[in-house]
Amino acid sequence: MSNKRHILVVEDEPTVAAVLVRLLGVTNTAVAVPTLQRAISSYTLGAYDLIVLDLNLPDSLGIATYEKLRAEVGPNTPILICTGITVDSLPPIFDPLFPPGILEKTADNFLDTLRLIDVQLDKLLGRFHDEQ
Repeated sequence: MSNKRHILVVEDEPTVAAVLVRLLGVTNTAVAVPTLQRAISSYTLGAYDLIVLDLNLPDSLGIATYEKLRAEVGPNTPILICTGITVDSLPPIFDPLFPPGILEKTADNFLDTLRLIDVQLDKLLGRFHDEQ
């Protein structure tokens, strides 16, 4: 049995998506989709241990992206928001069952962002499985 986590990366920038999939794929299984609609249509309950979500996509913008995805996938899949939007400018996200992790990505700190994603994976998945 594999211990690899299955991660869905929802990211419309091809270079960012490719880097995330490649680096997350070292110790996990990661696939990327470029739109919210593709994320929703490719989602199967239990297929992913985590969703890494950019908030600004071609078919959805801002916090509504998270809200729409959460409504479709339900409360049982952790979501890590990884966005170019300044975190301080986001409204609070009220998700009583499973509040998301939020990381701000910028070109200046992309490598730091990747390291933080790994840390957040452990935190999110640890917290999520502790709550089960």
